[in-house]
Amino acid sequence: MLVSSFLKVGKENALSIEYLKEMTGLEGREVQRLIANERLNGLPILSTPAGGYFMPGSEWEVQTFVNSMRHRAGEIIEVADAVEKTHKQWMEENRNAQ
Repeated sequence: MLVSSFLKVGKENALSIEYLKEMTGLEGREVQRLIANERLNGLPILSTPAGGYFMPGSEWEVQTFVNSMRHRAGEIIEVADAVEKTHKQWMEENRNAQ
């Protein structure tokens, strides 16, 4: 099943995850997994921060999506680096508190 077969062109036509769950009969995580696989296999499925999915209608929509994904990736790396840097000290200080 291709989730992209349900999607419409343009951000203004974005479909919610709830709608896609209903249309596919799948749980949200499974729909998201299928979308990720479709993206990795060459389908340019875009999404909005509010959770709507759509096919690109313009270069601007594509660039907005790409910029958003890159920004999110940077934030995730910052958090991972911070935890990696501080976890040993925290564990040492809190070892006896448990």
